[in-house]
Amino acid sequence: MNIKQIKGIGDIAYIKHGNWSVCIDSHGAHVLGLFFKEKNLLHYNLADMEHSGIPICMPNFGPLINDIFEHQGADFAITQHGFFRDYGYQLLNNSATSASYQLNSNPETRQRFPFDFCFIVTFSIDDSGLTAALSLTNESDSSMPIAPGIHPYYAVTEGEDVVFETRAQAANDNNQDYADVLIEDSLEVLFESKSGLRRVRVIGKPDLHLKGHGLDETRLTIGSNPVLTITADLTSFNRMTVWRKETDSPFICLEPAFVKNGLNDQPISIPAGETWSTVFQIGR
Repeated sequence: MNIKQIKGIGDIAYIKHGNWSVCIDSHGAHVLGLFFKEKNLLHYNLADMEHSGIPICMPNFGPLINDIFEHQGADFAITQHGFFRDYGYQLLNNSATSASYQLNSNPETRQRFPFDFCFIVTFSIDDSGLTAALSLTNESDSSMPIAPGIHPYYAVTEGEDVVFETRAQAANDNNQDYADVLIEDSLEVLFESKSGLRRVRVIGKPDLHLKGHGLDETRLTIGSNPVLTITADLTSFNRMTVWRKETDSPFICLEPAFVKNGLNDQPISIPAGETWSTVFQIGR
């Protein structure tokens, strides 16, 4: 499939530089294709957009207990991975190498999340790959909590090895009710350096929140593809999650994430009138 064959829910924008090209759906500001030398490194399925590309998970990553956000004695219904991906975004600009999108709070979002906000994401491409710069401005009169995540679905062809690096020794396993487990109970440890850096192979269908992942830059290798470096700020994303739906799913997710139920228990707090920002990158 070439980049022009990818369809979205909203309007598609394209950016390109050198060997890299990207297509973005205005619905959810959702990257659907990240092509290197005309090969899409992301899983894409028009019939299953939820499990395609790079969804943005805001204001929360993962599920909340009973799908409820608790705020000032009231309960608000927010489902898994939040709702920012559910809305059409305004395209602010689209040049050859970048595209910016904006989502503002509205009466419907305030029924789910009682804050006024302005969220802007700018995607840009250069020789090294894709950069997403995210900013969320709290336009409310009180502090606004967030527990963000980014959810890339990397394409995996049947039989390809998936190997990544981590410093984690343990994880919370969503397949075992978030129980504490050792990494080697769920992943194959191929190598560990004296400094504690591990190379691990994905086996089975893990759903792990890695504890103490400890890397702002995470190297991921899938089959014979170029090694990718995933860059994410540990102060913005306090977990790295590795997830595969089934043992033969055509994707693997290595996700800058947030601790379970973090929006209620231990969120990032954005003071009134201030802006939270972070940068996420996928490249070589």
